[in-house]
Amino acid sequence: MAADTRAFLAGGRVLITPELINNLNFAEQFVGVQATKEQIKNSPKPEDHKPVSRSYETKLSDHYNAGSYWMPLQQEPEEQCFP
Repeated sequence: MAADTRAFLAGGRVLITPELINNLNFAEQFVGVQATKEQIKNSPKPEDHKPVSRSYETKLSDHYNAGSYWMPLQQEPEEQCFP
């Protein structure tokens, strides 16, 4: 979720992982999240005009200590050798 933080933090725009959303109020245009101002301020900054990469999503999830929404890539099983 993209958030404009200029009203309470210098720096402008940040991305917040959707797993942190805990309150939506459409009438008041309010989104509550389970994160502190400090966490949001220190979050990894997105690159302007570029798609969000899986690497960035991982950094963001790690920063907020949130789980990832994607399934891990399946790795090929190691070849087993029998004597």
